[in-house]
Amino acid sequence: MRSYLFPALGLIGLLATVPASAADKAGDYSVRGVGSLKCSVFVDTVVGAKPELGTFIGYIDGVVTTASRLTPGVFDASPFILPGPFSAIVMNICKQVPDQIVDVAVRGALEAVGKVRVTTNSPVVEMTVGQNRMNLRAETLRAVQVKLKALKLLTGEPDGKFGAGTQEALRRYQENNHLAVTSLPDPDTVLALLVRS
Repeated sequence: MRSYLFPALGLIGLLATVPASAADKAGDYSVRGVGSLKCSVFVDTVVGAKPELGTFIGYIDGVVTTASRLTPGVFDASPFILPGPFSAIVMNICKQVPDQIVDVAVRGALEAVGKVRVTTNSPVVEMTVGQNRMNLRAETLRAVQVKLKALKLLTGEPDGKFGAGTQEALRRYQENNHLAVTSLPDPDTVLALLVRS
């Protein structure tokens, strides 16, 4: 009996080293799974806390991972480590355009956070204020600090560490901009500081 497993593995290894484009010459590509469903289905799944939510999150994470792999000079296409914050952006897009497919909303979310893509593999900073927790890469936290310093809310130097000065600057920024006051670089605050301003 002849084995075709090893030649196939060799081909897979070769293909894994070649950058891939998942579109035809016209830029069209096949969307599979939950990415092909209407946004209204995603919104209903989130609102109803349905068991299928994990499938949507897995799809979204897969698209973000692919964007990270295929975008030159990018370590992570999303500034958020956990899937929840990025999925919330997708959710907001889906609420606005419920008839588009989920894949289009995910690509829109990637475009929205394009300014704050992570370019290097920097350490994860775990932050806690009261009962609220947030994780960001030091590179993203440093970018938040640079913006807070430019707004004259942070007196210390941007260092990618979450200290009392950064916490206080975030609190003041959130109060001044009518955001939920968490004193953390939560998704709304990160987007307001680094994308919208």
